[in-house]
Amino acid sequence: MYPKLFSFIITLLALLTLSGATLAQENTIPQAIGGEIINCPMPLPPTEIEGETIICGTITVPEDWDNPQSTPITITYARQLSTSKAPFADPVLFFAGGPGGSVLASMGDEHFDFSFFRTTRDVILFDQRGNRFSTDLRCPAEVETPDPAAAQKSQGSARPKNLYGE
Repeated sequence: MYPKLFSFIITLLALLTLSGATLAQENTIPQAIGGEIINCPMPLPPTEIEGETIICGTITVPEDWDNPQSTPITITYARQLSTSKAPFADPVLFFAGGPGGSVLASMGDEHFDFSFFRTTRDVILFDQRGNRFSTDLRCPAEVETPDPAAAQKSQGSARPKNLYGE
């Protein structure tokens, strides 16, 4: 299992490094800050056995790939292992929409059934930033706490009080 785990971490780091990230001004390749295997933070369906059929972890990357010293953010993932004795090397990567819906919190939901893919490949599910188990996606403080008078005026003029415009 350790060679498979090592292969997964290398693949994950390579994907994150090369997935649309632009090179920094010094022409250095962006790097993940770190990663670790963790206990799965969500309830698992009865068909999953932690450490045997599923492995959870986190990766930490800079918030701004152009500035490697920017605030680090942590992304949580779950790797559902293939049911094949000889799975293909390239996993299926799944990112649910966000911020909002957590694919990890929805494990076992019929909408997120990846058993078909698992017959030949591992499936890696990511909780994107702003979702339940990854770093929050918060606005700066000055945006979170607008001028109360301006907010009241904006809400009062922009929306009707009910469906009938009254």
